[in-house]
Amino acid sequence: MIKIKNPLFILAAGLLLVAGSTFGVATSAQKADGAKVESVGFSTAKISVKLEEQQGDTDEDYAKVAWMDTDGTTKSSDLQFVNLTSIKPGETYAENLRVVNDSDYPEYVRVVVRKYWVNADGKDVNIDPAYITLHRTEDWIEKDSESGEEVIYYYKNPIGKGEKAQFLNGISFDKEIGKEKSKTVTTTETSEGKVIESKTTYEYDGKQFKVEARVDAVQANSAEDAINAAWGVIPTFSGDTLEDVQ
Repeated sequence: MIKIKNPLFILAAGLLLVAGSTFGVATSAQKADGAKVESVGFSTAKISVKLEEQQGDTDEDYAKVAWMDTDGTTKSSDLQFVNLTSIKPGETYAENLRVVNDSDYPEYVRVVVRKYWVNADGKDVNIDPAYITLHRTEDWIEKDSESGEEVIYYYKNPIGKGEKAQFLNGISFDKEIGKEKSKTVTTTETSEGKVIESKTTYEYDGKQFKVEARVDAVQANSAEDAINAAWGVIPTFSGDTLEDVQ
């Protein structure tokens, strides 16, 4: 069992920075990679969305951790990972995140996530981000980057006014993070007999993980044009259900 007491310990509870982001589909927008997308000619509704984390035991214990306001203002804060008081590699721990449409119009939502490891010097590119597994619900389309660090999730269905959609329900870590690096055994003779001490170090001692995410939305009206303009992808629909993005 690997104990997690504070952010300086191995596999500290992590930092989930959730930065909202807004995209104006009637003017210009930013893709996930920062490239600019040209404007298209259709009217847009003022929409907003928020990301909430469960920080207690009941449905009343959800806290808003990131959002996009109707005026384009965004706000972010840290997730608490309240269930990560200790970690056993290979086990799954509850981490409930949901998106909420708090605007007056139906909308399609995406969440962009970056996950990576850090050490005392900053980002550690020698540890595979895939060792961090985020467990999403089945109603999301997942698009991974080549590096495995950035993942973009698109919710398949339009979310109506006041409606909620579960995003994550768990987090786990690959058994590789519990791999032993070295083990030493020291025997000391005392007046009371032998004292045997064993010390084990692990490959990822002193490492921390970070997960960064942002949430944004586009109007459900003229969805194909809105998604293409705001997110720089070509959507495929079956009725109102988003089947894929390219």
